[in-house]
Amino acid sequence: MGTPGDVAIELRADGKVVQTWHVVVPPVFQGNGFRVVRGDLNGDGIKDVAVATFISSTNGRVINLWTVCAADGAHLDVHTKCVDVEDFGSVGYFTKASDARGCRLIQTTWKYGSEPVRGNGTYLVGRWLRFRPGGFEPDPARPLVARRLLSRFDSTLSSLPAGVHYAWFRDGSTRVVNCPDPLCNEKR
Repeated sequence: MGTPGDVAIELRADGKVVQTWHVVVPPVFQGNGFRVVRGDLNGDGIKDVAVATFISSTNGRVINLWTVCAADGAHLDVHTKCVDVEDFGSVGYFTKASDARGCRLIQTTWKYGSEPVRGNGTYLVGRWLRFRPGGFEPDPARPLVARRLLSRFDSTLSSLPAGVHYAWFRDGSTRVVNCPDPLCNEKR
């Protein structure tokens, strides 16, 4: 697959570079996935910029790995941290609740877990993030959620309306994860 390369993503305003993010992308994937979102992510009434970069895919059940970076429109020069999201644009995406200011990013991660009755399995875990001046942080108002991978997953996911990918978590089999729980840890 080649040696991973450092890709510099530059955000420019008025002809000047105001922020640079460095993302490691294997050469075979460079130029294959890049999405830009412009909107009020933090609810301050000023449009922010988010950039999602495709990093790689796994073998087996293909999981697409992305890095999402964003800049505060009111403070473009304040460096922000990026977050990793699995299957960005398939099940992880920016959403806006009707009663909330700004948008949220659902950071999706596939994890191996277990339930007392059902035994071991693979789960899609969703952590809601809000955007702040330093970057994305967990939204304390939204719970961590998980849904077990079932054979009906692919047909359910492909039938979701465009832009409503988080709806996959609205299924009755989705559960709120109360920590401590094996699905709470940050490692896969």
